[in-house]
Amino acid sequence: MINVMRANYDSIDRKIIVTDLQKSVSTKTHAEVTKEFVAATSYILSVAVGGAAHKKVAKKVATEPLWETKKFEVGQWFSQNAYFVVKEISGTRITVENSFGETMHVSKDIIEKMDSGNHFAKEVQMNMTELAELLESVGDTAFTVSFRKQVKEDDVQEKLKTFSPA
Repeated sequence: MINVMRANYDSIDRKIIVTDLQKSVSTKTHAEVTKEFVAATSYILSVAVGGAAHKKVAKKVATEPLWETKKFEVGQWFSQNAYFVVKEISGTRITVENSFGETMHVSKDIIEKMDSGNHFAKEVQMNMTELAELLESVGDTAFTVSFRKQVKEDDVQEKLKTFSPA
């Protein structure tokens, strides 16, 4: 998991810092640890699903075959993990762009059998440990994560100061 995170996050101006969580919690505030985790995770998820960070990252596209093409035969199996974003809907024909930047047309019945990062049955509140465990367990499944700032009394007091009495 750490190697996947590094491959998707590290660049010339940005490096993911992997530390022992117990050590981080003892040397940094909860807010600092949470901020670092959210920043790295949000960036990685954004790249994977096509958010703002996705536009800043050059796509890795294989230019050379990954296997000996002269040994290509009927009956061989191949696999590829790709994520799709819907670009157009026309009846049962859906135009999508995959995570490799290729556009294709897919029938609605095929899309309906895919996991969705936007359609879900329930919301589940999690702490950062539970979220980290989820990220390690979901594999290639598309999903949505929404971070909500925990409301604290000081934040409410500051917000109330911005309002003038009626």
